[in-house]
Amino acid sequence: MKNQDENRRRNKIENTNSQVLIARRLVTDLHGALSGHDRLIALYHLTQGVSGKCGDASVMAFYLLEERLLPALVLHLHAVVQRSQSKSDETAQILHLMDILLKLCPRHLQEQVSLDLNTHFFDFASAELLPQHRDCQLPHLLLMLSVLHSCSATASGSQQILQSRITLMRIISIMKNEEISDDCLLEALNIVKNISYFGENHRLYLVSLHEFLSSLSSLTSRSVSESILERVSAVLRNLAVDPECRKLLTQSAGVLRSLIKMMGTCFNHVIIKNCLKALICLAMETESVVTLLYHGNGQLMDVIKRLVRVNHNHTSIRKRAMRLLRLLAKQKSVHLVAYDNDLLDLLSNVVKEDQHDEIRQEAIEAFTNCIAVVTSSAPNYKSVLNQLVEWINQRSISPEMFACVIKDQASFPENSFVLAEQTKIIDILSQIAVNVDSPPSARYDACHSLWLLAKEKENQVKLMTSHFIVGSLVRNAADFLDGLEEMDNSTSCRERAIETIVYLAQCRSNRKTMVSHDKLLQVLIQFASTTHDYRMKDQVKEVILWLVQEA
Repeated sequence: MKNQDENRRRNKIENTNSQVLIARRLVTDLHGALSGHDRLIALYHLTQGVSGKCGDASVMAFYLLEERLLPALVLHLHAVVQRSQSKSDETAQILHLMDILLKLCPRHLQEQVSLDLNTHFFDFASAELLPQHRDCQLPHLLLMLSVLHSCSATASGSQQILQSRITLMRIISIMKNEEISDDCLLEALNIVKNISYFGENHRLYLVSLHEFLSSLSSLTSRSVSESILERVSAVLRNLAVDPECRKLLTQSAGVLRSLIKMMGTCFNHVIIKNCLKALICLAMETESVVTLLYHGNGQLMDVIKRLVRVNHNHTSIRKRAMRLLRLLAKQKSVHLVAYDNDLLDLLSNVVKEDQHDEIRQEAIEAFTNCIAVVTSSAPNYKSVLNQLVEWINQRSISPEMFACVIKDQASFPENSFVLAEQTKIIDILSQIAVNVDSPPSARYDACHSLWLLAKEKENQVKLMTSHFIVGSLVRNAADFLDGLEEMDNSTSCRERAIETIVYLAQCRSNRKTMVSHDKLLQVLIQFASTTHDYRMKDQVKEVILWLVQEA
């Protein structure tokens, strides 16, 4: 057994030494070739070496790279191109060999190998082999693009390409050329995709290049190839990740049109997810949301509503679509979508039927953002309020969110009359305000909501139909006096509770019910004796006299 292992090890060493010697000889033959014929033969043998004729192709490629073959090929390519454009065979052989070496390069060497192709190489090779005129030789064009694609697969290679303006401008010309083959176009887009991913600090420069965005976005109207559209969507996704690029992307009607079109017409999940990711990034900028919503007479909302329907799309797509919808329903733009009844119905159905908590939570936030600005003039206003009550009872919505939405609603005087009639809502607010386990912000919003409603005289009798409101107000008014744990807004909750009691007591019919609470008078007397607000002191004293008369 030991002898077998030893033989295997010896054979492996001999094989390795043999491949090293072969690689060294092949590179030496190329350096020693004097005529064009000799160079073609040397290039042919090198190509055979990395094609598996001399053992494992990737191993041979590694040894050839170790022998510095790539810089030698760059020098030969430069010489051939400078001598004559007619040397098409030799040019094609060199580019083909470079492409194979870059593709077979081991991962740990890729960054270093990419540095062997400096900016000077990209400048002269692009100028000569990516010509702007349409009668360029297709084999050279496709091979050169393939070499650039392989280079761009590393961070250092992408940086080198980004530093060559002529390379970037020729790639833009290729994207503009309507007669270019799909193979060449696909390679060009692969390059742009890679440099937009690795070139994190150069994305704004890339977006700012003349005709870059217009050339890229025009491809969606020229091509139906999923491979091409997938690359276009990936490039836009990579660029939109950079906050500095978002303004320029949003201002480009072609970009928005392309994203919406691809989302609305493609069935490829990768394309749809790329477009949604790009739009989510754009919607993170508050000033961009209005532009997104107005583009194409609201086409974006129509597409999103189709994507978020339950059981209509893949979970990851619905998740991204719902996140985008929630971002579009932000404070400064929510009025543009809040009165879309179909949208509210759709969000309500998602909350009820979707099986994924994250999607349901996004839908709830979008729904509550929308109804925060809806007024009682909306035909479905009461059904919206009933929906909120149902969600809070099912614990689908948090107390903080419920109290915040009702507070926003109560700030509209025309809404307060309808809200005061909703006994269930008043009961829930009272329970949130009195529950010591409720977050401080929820308790304050609940107290503030009751205070807003009680300010309107027409509401004061309606509010007293709740069996919880007086007890809740008394407890909040007593919190400070009873020495309970202090919260940041405990004083505000106490003041709001006292002011609400004063408003409710102004209605004579409420006083008998209020005085039946055994601690109300005690709390009011303690408040009047400790407060330094003389205006409030006088109002509370007056309320105490009214209640004593009813006792």
